[in-house]
Amino acid sequence: DQKEYIERIRSGGEALLALISDILEFSRAEKEKITLELRPFSLKHCIEESLDMVAIQANDKGLNLAYTISYGIPDVIIGDHGRLRQVLVNLLSNAVKFTDAGDITVSISSKAIIGNKRQITFTVSDTGIGMPQEKMDRLFKPFTQLEYVISRKRDGAGLGLAICKKLVELMGGQIWAESV
Repeated sequence: DQKEYIERIRSGGEALLALISDILEFSRAEKEKITLELRPFSLKHCIEESLDMVAIQANDKGLNLAYTISYGIPDVIIGDHGRLRQVLVNLLSNAVKFTDAGDITVSISSKAIIGNKRQITFTVSDTGIGMPQEKMDRLFKPFTQLEYVISRKRDGAGLGLAICKKLVELMGGQIWAESV
């Protein structure tokens, strides 16, 4: 019994720590106090790290994790490794949270834009429950969850995707969702 109580306390503490961390990160993003560290890093390593961070939860649910990198994308890119990983882990965590069976895949593609610069597109896809089209406009807004009942079963404060949006925009990109 004591072990179970301690596990509940630990789990609750981790949930509170994650919530506080999200609120602080969102506050920094709102005040535009986040700076990017632009350095060369391995794209493949960043993807694998991100997948590793959700692998235990995915395995517990029997989900398959995979990634593909299109031909022609350099392994070493210049950007903020930590912020990119933060966005990917958040998207992957949501995919694991809302997928009860099947697959979660990260796909990376790119296209040339100017000279040797490339626009890199990251796609996180899953076989989860999906989202109603009429509620998609609320998805990246702070403190918003699409379905209160579903979200209460799955936890979360509704800040993760708002933080992702701020970070992606800070990196000069766009983020959106599609659901079938």
